[in-house]
Amino acid sequence: MGWPFGESSSVAKSEPPKVTEMCDVCCKNYFTENIQRVVYFSKTGTRYVIRCCPFCNPETLTKLLN
Repeated sequence: MGWPFGESSSVAKSEPPKVTEMCDVCCKNYFTENIQRVVYFSKTGTRYVIRCCPFCNPETLTKLLN
């Protein structure tokens, strides 16, 4: 039996949305699984958590923070 008596086969099941984060070095979005977090302490003692993609080097950003 079809629609109004049974379920419609054209109903798409929704998937949970993919979560992305921005790399602080190159400013591109990547999936959360691919982002690593690097902790950096400045000379004044300020703690920074840098989100970095697998393609970037977090030291390029830490040079700017000094």
